[in-house]
Amino acid sequence: MTDEYRVAKKEVVAEVTVGGEKPVTLTLFLAGRTRQHAGNERPSDLLNGLDIFLPAIDRKKKLRLLRRDALVVITVPAEYEPGTVGPEAEGAPLPSHLHAEVEVILANGAVIRGTVEYDMPESRRRLLDFLNCEDRCLAVRHEGQVHLVNKRHIARVSEV
Repeated sequence: MTDEYRVAKKEVVAEVTVGGEKPVTLTLFLAGRTRQHAGNERPSDLLNGLDIFLPAIDRKKKLRLLRRDALVVITVPAEYEPGTVGPEAEGAPLPSHLHAEVEVILANGAVIRGTVEYDMPESRRRLLDFLNCEDRCLAVRHEGQVHLVNKRHIARVSEV
């Protein structure tokens, strides 16, 4: 393959859980730009994307093609998944900014606890409204990490 077909990507090391498997450390590839928002592509953009499969590299440098719908959780350092209360949000109006402390129970029985941040219109400010948005993943922040949970694998969400 010639260099003219190569696309520059940023490598991000993540803990990835695929349905029916134990979590593994994989390298994911993020583009420098995206159409969804200003700035670099984020791991959540990978999970919310349209492609059926996405590439990853394991610790042995072996290629893994992951089916997006089979991904249960992708965990990354928070720096790769900016929230609404970060440098990007400086100067932005905060009255519509909401957050909830949640416990997410996955279909496989795993539990993820942390904070969910979201902005919603005044008429749809409940956590339920946010969970029913079309995005495929829910970002749960905890201790410097972001757990990107595929909503299709969630059994229950409770506010704590």
